[in-house]
Amino acid sequence: MAIGTRVVVIGAGWAGLAAAKTYLQINPRIQLTIIDAHKTLGGVWSQDRIFPGMIADSPSGLFDFSDLPMQEKDWQDIPASKVYEYLSQYADHFNLRARMRLGVRVVKCTKQEENWLVNLDSNEEIVCDKLIVATGLASDAYMPDIPRSEFIGPVIHSRDISPHFEEFTKGGMRNVTVYGGCKSAIDAIIMCLNAGKEVDWVIRQVGEGNGPGLIVNLKERWGIHPASAAGRWKSVCLPNIWNTEGWWWRFLQSGNNRFGMWLTRRIWKKISATTRKLEPYKTGSDNVMKLLPEGENDLFFSASLAAIHGNEAFLAALHEGKTLRVHRATITSMSKDTVELSNGTTLPDVDGAIFATGWTYKTDTFEPTIPSLPIPFESESPSERKYWADLHEQADKEVLERLPILAESPMGTTYQRPLTRTPFRLYRYILPTSPSHLAARDLVFIGLLTNIQTCIYDEVSALWGVSFLEGLRDVPSKEEMDKHIALVNAWCARRYLGRGKASPIAAGEVQDVVDTMMTDLGLAARRRKGWFSDWFLPYRASDYKGMVDEFMKSVAKR
Repeated sequence: MAIGTRVVVIGAGWAGLAAAKTYLQINPRIQLTIIDAHKTLGGVWSQDRIFPGMIADSPSGLFDFSDLPMQEKDWQDIPASKVYEYLSQYADHFNLRARMRLGVRVVKCTKQEENWLVNLDSNEEIVCDKLIVATGLASDAYMPDIPRSEFIGPVIHSRDISPHFEEFTKGGMRNVTVYGGCKSAIDAIIMCLNAGKEVDWVIRQVGEGNGPGLIVNLKERWGIHPASAAGRWKSVCLPNIWNTEGWWWRFLQSGNNRFGMWLTRRIWKKISATTRKLEPYKTGSDNVMKLLPEGENDLFFSASLAAIHGNEAFLAALHEGKTLRVHRATITSMSKDTVELSNGTTLPDVDGAIFATGWTYKTDTFEPTIPSLPIPFESESPSERKYWADLHEQADKEVLERLPILAESPMGTTYQRPLTRTPFRLYRYILPTSPSHLAARDLVFIGLLTNIQTCIYDEVSALWGVSFLEGLRDVPSKEEMDKHIALVNAWCARRYLGRGKASPIAAGEVQDVVDTMMTDLGLAARRRKGWFSDWFLPYRASDYKGMVDEFMKSVAKR
C-alpha cells in the first residue's frame, strides 16, 4: 500500500485543531502529526496558560466549532477552564489526541528538495510533505529590554501566569506592578485584586500606539448581550477593503455621495462619544481619565479592545484608586524592590511584576527564510524592498480611491510603533506567494488574523488552506496575489495604525474576510435564508456546518 501524505500541523489551539480535523476529513489516508510546545492541547487555552478567573471575551453561542456545539446557554461568560474542556472534547471526538506530540517545541523547519524536515527540541526529526503552521500570533512573548537584573522579585510575562499563579496570589506578595494596556493586563490585574494584592498599572504614554485599549463592559443587560448585535450590518459602517461593492458602499464609503460621507463621519462621532459615556469611563475618576483611548475617533485605533465582563470589584478598585493605581509612563529600570518610571515616579515595595507587553513572531524557525513572513528590514534584498514599496504605493492610492475617509487616518502623525521587520505578506492571511511553495503546495499558515470571530475564521481558513495543499482548487497568479496583499496591508495600516502595520487585523471586518474565502471555495457566503437574521444577527459556527462535505461534493462534480 502506498504511504499516505505526511502532514505536520504545528500548534494545537483553535486553528491547529481545525486544520487537523479538516485535513483528515478531506483525506483520511494522511499520516498526521500535531506538534505543540505546551504540555496540554489548547494553545492560548491550554492548561499551561489558563488560570482561575480568566474569561473568554466571546460569549457562549459564539465560541465553538460548527460540528461540535459547546453545550452552554447562549450569551454566558465562558471560563477559560471551560474552553480547555471543550477543545479537549473536540480533539477526542475527532480522534486527534492520538496524533499529537505535546510538550515538544519545533526549533527548525528546513525545506528540502521534495519535503520538509522538522527538528524538535527533543533532538528528533520529522519528515513531512505538507506543513501547516497554526501557532497564531500569541505564542512567543515579547519582553522589553529593561534593566532588571538586580530586581529581587519575580518578573514574568502574562503568558506565564498559570505556572506562577500561586506565587502571585498567595504568600507574602503584597504589591504587584502590571505593565501593558490591553486584555491580558486586565486579566492579570483582576487576578491580583481578587487575591487581595495592590496593583500599580503602568501603560506607556499617549501617542506611542501601545494602549490602552478601548475597555468595553461585555455584560448582558435587559436580556441582551452586546455581542448579539454583531451582525454583518456593522461592515457597512466600516471603511472595509474586503467589501467595496454594492449600494451601501457607494452611499457611505465610496466618496461619491456627500451626504453618505457626512453620515459616516456622524456615525463614528456618535459611536466614539457614546463609548466614553459608558463604564468604566462615565465616572470620570482620575484613574479612568488615564485610560481614555488614544485619539477621539474610534474608527482609527491602534490598541485592541479589552473586556471586563461586568467585574464590579475591578471597577470599584479602578475608580477608588487606592488598591489599583494607574500610571502613564514607561518603565525605565527595576532594582531591588523598586520600579523606576520615565515620568520620574518611583514605585516602592514592589514584590513582583507581570509584563502584558504583547508578542513577537519568530521567523528564524524556517530555513531558508520565508519572505512572506516578517523579516528584519536589513535582511530584505534591495530588489525585494523596491518591489514591495512600489506595490504599497500603488495600493495605498487604491485604498484612498475606494475608501476616501481613510485619508483622515492619523497614521502619519501619531500612534506610531517602532518597526524593525517587514509586514506579513500572505495571501488571504494564509498563503506565502514564493514560487517554490506555490508550485509544491506544501506550506500554509492558519490563525494569523486578529478578529472577533475566531472559531468561524479558523474553520473556513483551514478548509481554504487544506484545499490548496491538496490541489483541489487553483489560486490567482503570484502577481495578482501580491497586489492584493499590498492592498490589504495598506488598508490595515490606515485603519489600525501602528498595530495594523505590524500584524494582520480585521476585527469588525472579519465576516467579509470569511465571505471572500467562501466565495474562493465556490461555497455560499450567505448561509441564512431570512434577510433579518442574515444582516442583523451574528453568524455562528453552526451556520457553516457541513461546509467541508459541500466543498467535496462540488469537487466531485467538476
